[in-house]
Amino acid sequence: MLKLPVLRNLNYRRKIKGGMIGGGIFAVLGLSVQIAKGSAPIAFLIAGLVALITAYPYAKLSLRFPSEGGTIEFLVKASEQVCFLDV
Repeated sequence: MLKLPVLRNLNYRRKIKGGMIGGGIFAVLGLSVQIAKGSAPIAFLIAGLVALITAYPYAKLSLRFPSEGGTIEFLVKASEQVCFLDV
């Protein structure tokens, strides 16, 4: 089994994540402008509105059920109230 060295310095991890996320944003931006042409700003506006609409209930759930579990914690709490979910 191949063992890779563990990156112990958080700066390296942050640089790697930043490069991956930044590169993805620029790649998607170019592709969306190519596909949507002049409608790209409208597409980003709609995507931003969808993100805001989905962030609001997530924030409300986070305040109601504070834990480190995140989304899985919401599913566990929901399964306690609904008997057909087996989580």
